[in-house]
Amino acid sequence: MRLQIIENQSDDTVTVGDRTMAGWIAQDADCPGCSTQIVFSLGHLALFCPGCNRWLEKHCEDPECLYCAGRPARPLAA
Repeated sequence: MRLQIIENQSDDTVTVGDRTMAGWIAQDADCPGCSTQIVFSLGHLALFCPGCNRWLEKHCEDPECLYCAGRPARPLAA
């Protein structure tokens, strides 16, 4: 069964399965590994694949970065 990903443009949120977060679906971009739609996480300013549950961008080098420092190892971490 394919993971359900729904974008709500009126409030810039995206729902992946049963989780809603700030962000949107990256247009014209699918994961090269599993072909799932790629999502941009507004909270972490990074792209991720919900199907593979992995970030598609590395952390920055700044240990005090507000976006990277709190980023979980997996985008859909419990």
